[in-house]
Amino acid sequence: MAEVDADNLRWLKEQIRRHGFPSAEQVGEQGELDAWLLVQHADADPRFQQSVLASLMARPASSGIRKADMAMLSDRVLLAQGKPQKYGTQFVRNGSGEFVLQEPVEDLGGIDARRARMDLMPLGLYRCVLHATYDPPAG
Repeated sequence: MAEVDADNLRWLKEQIRRHGFPSAEQVGEQGELDAWLLVQHADADPRFQQSVLASLMARPASSGIRKADMAMLSDRVLLAQGKPQKYGTQFVRNGSGEFVLQEPVEDLGGIDARRARMDLMPLGLYRCVLHATYDPPAG
């Protein structure tokens, strides 16, 4: 899977270099989401993630990239720069295997207000969703 992902990312980088980040009009909504997912998970190349984020932020709000997706990519870029994540979208497992918010985090007291502006669910609910999705009860 990692090899296929790396091949796809190499291909996407070349497409973005030549044509910019694809729009839904060019590749359909699913194609645009797939391209975003490749960028979101390109943690080995944070400069690439940052450049795509900058180009997406320059687009009109109606461009097709969801606010929640922008928040997730923004948090990845910030953490890669050693800065606090703003929206609390990035979690890691602690020594006990539980999901915990990846630190640092900007102004934890105001995080749910920022999340709401980006169409993200409250942080406590998101923790529950992560747990239910990745640690479902046995049986």
